[in-house]
Amino acid sequence: MGFDAAIYVLAALLGASLGGIITFSVSARSARRERRARYGESLLTSLTAAERRLASAAHADDAGEHLSEPILLREEAVAAWSFVELASTLETPAGRKAMRAWGEQLYDCLCRGAADDAQLGWLVHRLDLAVYLTIAWTAGYASGRDFALSGTEIAERFAPALRAHDLPDYGERPA
Repeated sequence: MGFDAAIYVLAALLGASLGGIITFSVSARSARRERRARYGESLLTSLTAAERRLASAAHADDAGEHLSEPILLREEAVAAWSFVELASTLETPAGRKAMRAWGEQLYDCLCRGAADDAQLGWLVHRLDLAVYLTIAWTAGYASGRDFALSGTEIAERFAPALRAHDLPDYGERPA
């Protein structure tokens, strides 16, 4: 009976260890997914705040070729950069490197802001690309390495691309 008891104890220990490993793996994956959602939402919030500031400054100014004063987005730059840094901790080393480089470039773009309509248009486009990529990353459709893609590649892969037949027909808006 001593040998049988040892086998039962060994099987119980093996089952408990295997169950613990599986539970830990599922728990770690769930926590990682929650952090990804939290970091992505925070980054999206900071990008949206930057877009709002640009839009309000552009509409208030309507000066034409030159804005009356440059639009600088330092607070939004710091927020976006810090959330990118946090988000990059969830990635592989190559993905982390790409995200950190992207975050530093975004920080520089936002800190420099815009001094005329051409720069304003470029910055709005840059923020649109950042929003597309952030949404794709948060949803799990993009990896950290995708942050190294060019603007054209980001737009092709992650920008909304709905066609007329994809949309539900709710009728035409009255004139």
